[in-house]
Amino acid sequence: MLEAAGLRVGLQAEPIDLLAGRDWAACPGAGAVLSFEGTTRDGPPGERVLRLEYEAYAAMAEPVLLALATEAKARWGLERALVLHRTGAVAVGEVSVLVVVAAAHRREAYAASAWLMDRLKAEAPIWKRELTEQGAAWRANAGAPPEELG
Repeated sequence: MLEAAGLRVGLQAEPIDLLAGRDWAACPGAGAVLSFEGTTRDGPPGERVLRLEYEAYAAMAEPVLLALATEAKARWGLERALVLHRTGAVAVGEVSVLVVVAAAHRREAYAASAWLMDRLKAEAPIWKRELTEQGAAWRANAGAPPEELG
């Protein structure tokens, strides 16, 4: 886990505590506290997902997450930003990533949250293996098209 003024990012093998993340981000200067929970979803019919397995090297990935949170805080004047990502096995329905932003106003919170998730998927060195009833495959993160990343 890395922290800086109003920022907290990290990788963790254990389940993410959603309420603790939201409580950490809430502060008196924030009129908007927005949480995004990315969960493991089942596949299309005939491709039942059993779980996802995430791999990351914290010494490499956490500085990327901190740089992204730092940029989001500066761009949108955030009070706080939290980015947590699971590693290891994550079952269908479990949270694999949590982004919480606190801003004075909702527009900044929505923009910062969407930008953080898109950049995280495009830049963070976190790898995902999908295990289905048919087998296992490494999957690329599906970030926004480059022109939408701002």
